[in-house]
Amino acid sequence: MTVNTGVKGTLAKLLATEDLIIEHKQCETASFDVKRRVLTLPQWEKATEQVYDLLVAHEVGHALYTPADWNADQFKCPQSYVNVTEDARIEKMMKRRYQGLPKTFYRGYRDLDAQDFFQASDAYKLNLIDRINLHFKIGNFRNIPFSSEEQVFVDETGNAETFQEACDVALKIFKYMKETLEEQQTQEVPVSKGAPTGGGQGEMIPSDEKSDAPVDQEKFQEDVNPEADIDNPSFEQGQPEPTDDQQANGQEGSDAPDPLESITDQQFQDAVKDLVENTYDSEYIQIPTVDTTKLVVGWEKLVNHSESYWAGCDTDHEKEELDKSVVEYNEFIKKSQKEINYLIKEFECRKAADSYARSLTSKTGVLNTTVLHQYKYNDDIFKRVTVVPDGKNHGMIFLLDWSGSMSNCLFDTAKQVLQLAHFCRKINIPFRCYGFTYAWNAFYNQESPQDERFVPNYGDISFSNGFCLVEMLSSEAKKKKDFDRSCLTFWRNVASNCSDRGHWYGRHYGFNHAPGLGLSGTPLIEAISAMHSVIPQFKKETGAQKVSLSVLTDGESGPASYFCERNGLFSGRLFENTYGRRCQLRDRKLGKIYQKEDNPSYQVNIFLQNLKERFPEVTTIGFRLVNARDAAGYLRQLAYMNALKRVDIAHAKFRKDKFVEITESEYDVLYVMPTNTLEDSESIDVEDGAEIKEIRAAFKKLYKGKGSNKKMLSSLSKTIA
Repeated sequence: MTVNTGVKGTLAKLLATEDLIIEHKQCETASFDVKRRVLTLPQWEKATEQVYDLLVAHEVGHALYTPADWNADQFKCPQSYVNVTEDARIEKMMKRRYQGLPKTFYRGYRDLDAQDFFQASDAYKLNLIDRINLHFKIGNFRNIPFSSEEQVFVDETGNAETFQEACDVALKIFKYMKETLEEQQTQEVPVSKGAPTGGGQGEMIPSDEKSDAPVDQEKFQEDVNPEADIDNPSFEQGQPEPTDDQQANGQEGSDAPDPLESITDQQFQDAVKDLVENTYDSEYIQIPTVDTTKLVVGWEKLVNHSESYWAGCDTDHEKEELDKSVVEYNEFIKKSQKEINYLIKEFECRKAADSYARSLTSKTGVLNTTVLHQYKYNDDIFKRVTVVPDGKNHGMIFLLDWSGSMSNCLFDTAKQVLQLAHFCRKINIPFRCYGFTYAWNAFYNQESPQDERFVPNYGDISFSNGFCLVEMLSSEAKKKKDFDRSCLTFWRNVASNCSDRGHWYGRHYGFNHAPGLGLSGTPLIEAISAMHSVIPQFKKETGAQKVSLSVLTDGESGPASYFCERNGLFSGRLFENTYGRRCQLRDRKLGKIYQKEDNPSYQVNIFLQNLKERFPEVTTIGFRLVNARDAAGYLRQLAYMNALKRVDIAHAKFRKDKFVEITESEYDVLYVMPTNTLEDSESIDVEDGAEIKEIRAAFKKLYKGKGSNKKMLSSLSKTIA
């Protein structure tokens, strides 16, 4: 059976009525950590749904009612006796607490009895403690016999309310069984003087042999076959009495069970272990809340750091290139005003339409004099008013992939981000743009060592591998002068990281990016995880109620890491391990556990899903940049992940419109577009002496691109609004 461990974990938390940590692991028995409040449950993959629910309720009962500090050494009887009486007590307490559980226990034990879980085909041959165990577990389906003397212990077991009372009745049962067994063993049949013994110690003489005293044949049979007394069955019929050595060892033989132990309790424990599949053990991973000041490099620090570095550029060529970057940036912003204004218009229209759709018409207490004459046959004579709800405050966060694979398309992508930043600034939408990277802390490791930034905790996603968010743009740059400085700094750092073979050393400009701003890996999972801390802080600082999170990337996330323990020499120390197929993301606040995934691209979907469920007010927008020749492959990958229904239709739209909008992925909206879609060409690319048809084709190409861009901007404004 495939078990939804998340659902069963939620069931356990509901039964426990507290925020327990529920872990399903590859273990044989359940356990409860009192300090961490962690209830570890085996993965009973072979159990039916009813049996699984029974076992969960049973273990929760132990977590709630069985003292965690008990010690088996404190019992003056075998632990199995306490197991039996305590099981009966905690199940009674759970049934009393939840009215629906009696049915759960009934159905679960019915399934177990049908499977002969206890191997109790003949209850008459079992000792008292085993019959008591069966009575409280499968007594609804089996006729378990008890003498009037034994019924007293059954009643005491059922009436136990505390753990101590359960221990006391277990001790009473043990003493009774021990005394009974000793009486049976001392009631030996007298042997005739000088009679042969047959050479075997402990062998009983035949009933027709002479003896000094008369032998009661009925009593003799009871002594030889103690199991004949159904009120106290102890041995299998036909077995001889144990020898002195066997009695001393408490066993009839090396392979025979102890007559004073609970056979059914051990059988139950062993059978429950057999329900566990031999699968990979699970590692439960959670996203920690971190101090954003240690995670984020602020825009002011970035601007001051970059300007200070470029101020040291002393060659004429570098100075010329720096001046050139200012001119080109200003030209780009001037050309972008049409797109920015178009996006503003679309956004305001969408916002107004949404407000009108949510408007309500209600009556007032003021008479409408125009219909007052209708009062005899119409009660609706009051004026009406249309109430338009206030729109929510918007906010936008951009996550920009600062990885090496973005070098060919980073410049065009950054231009789009700059347009969106100017759009947000014009209509007073607070925003942040973060580049997610390893490069900054790799360069400034001496300034901000990873061991000092974050305190590692067991099972936490690791942010200590040099990961950080560099705040490229921010609405916190209130003054136009500061905003322009940050935009120009962003422009320069982007352009000097891009591959552009027509310029100096393959970069767009003849100067280097600021130290620590080189392109690195793709820590997308860490970036999404960091939003759990960034978004609440962003909302607190800006008052934003509705947040749009845009992720701009050209590839898959690199593997994430988490903190774990190692055994052996380094036991107790935390190490970073790769998030893989054994890992399950757990959200304690939601009470949900997400499925295992080995592929990092699938793992991103899990983290996105968790983010959306944790923050339902956040709209997630994905921009996936692909080479035109790779588009079909990526669309097929989306279809494989059930994020796309028709690859052929999507690919046709991609080729026609230069983008395709996908709404079936984990993003609320995912835009798949070629890497050159965001180019902002204003010129017509024709050679001197071109024919009219070539000029016409160039015009069509230019305005087709403009039309595609407007389509995407229109769709984007709808999503944001």
